Amino acid sequence: MLSPLQLKQHSLLEIRLKERESCTAESTLMWVPEVPIVEAVLALSTEDPKQYRIIFSVISREIPEEQDQTIPAWDFVVRLVGYFEFDDPNSDAEKSRSLTFVNGTSILYGIARDLLYGLSLRGQKPSILLPSMNFTPWGLSQPLPVEPTLEAQEPAIKTVRKVAKKTIASGKTKS
Repeated sequence: MLSPLQLKQHSLLEIRLKERESCTAESTLMWVPEVPIVEAVLALSTEDPKQYRIIFSVISREIPEEQDQTIPAWDFVVRLVGYFEFDDPNSDAEKSRSLTFVNGTSILYGIARDLLYGLSLRGQKPSILLPSMNFTPWGLSQPLPVEPTLEAQEPAIKTVRKVAKKTIASGKTKS
């Protein structure tokens, strides 16, 4: 039996991967122990209530160079957009949005995780393996970051980029 949520298309908006110069071979980790910064914005279609778009970003956290511990060898930014269809006649609009957000974000995170791992394999430092994450509490206990319509794609992309830039500059994540 198929899931009511189907990924129809996804695209890479941006990817940056850079070795941290301060890392030596002895001071690097393959697995990224800190939770990366994750941003996601859900948009709804005005023409078809079953159609959704999620703009998703995962960003490494800044780590002070003077920090005296083993740190990941890479700085990274990955931004994706995914187009989803949620078709379940037994779900109301709020449940559909929530399930699309939680599961769609999980799908896009898996894509970003695989992209970073595959690209970092080609570097001189150990490759990146992002930790597994649970997006359920985010989707069910907090208000969804919803853009009004799918047609508002460019403003949503600009909003995510703006938030991500501020987050990178401050080194803090939204709570």
